[in-house]
Amino acid sequence: MSRLRLTEDGMLREDYACDVWSADLKEESLVYWKTSFRVPPPKKEEPFKERNAEIAFRGLLENPDPSHRNTLFILAVMMERKRLFVEQGAQRDPQGNLMRIYEHKDSDETFLVYDPELNLDQIIDVQQEVGLQLGWIQPEPEPEPEPEGEECSDSEEDPADAQAETDEPEPLSDLESGNEDQSEKEEVS
Repeated sequence: MSRLRLTEDGMLREDYACDVWSADLKEESLVYWKTSFRVPPPKKEEPFKERNAEIAFRGLLENPDPSHRNTLFILAVMMERKRLFVEQGAQRDPQGNLMRIYEHKDSDETFLVYDPELNLDQIIDVQQEVGLQLGWIQPEPEPEPEPEGEECSDSEEDPADAQAETDEPEPLSDLESGNEDQSEKEEVS
């Protein structure tokens, strides 16, 4: 049960368990009502952590590898959208590549990031790269290749011995088994 009562400081809300609620509390109340308490759901952790993205971004900048250009660009855009980076401009380098100029909002550092001018069909691959870099997804373990040409066997045997065991004697023909009369009768009929 919940109630409002008037105090010297103003109105005060008080909550009570139903087994504690009494007539005296009811009389002292300005207003009362029955309510149920629900524990608020835990706050969901944001999938994007600015600190993780910034650490990954700086790590990739320290080791300039052309294969990480897409990841660097996506991380820069993510931090721009979180208002950590501010784009100051864009220009083309002598080779014709588009370069974006970002400034860190807090430290005033300037970063030159190549814009890979991605197509929609490339986004999924870049998304995978960024997810791996930030630890959002784990790399899939590569399946172990099965050895070719080998068959599983319970015991180790010499191939010649194995062949000898599989060579069963051929069944006797009717002539050899003594059933000559039957075979002649079948031929005549």
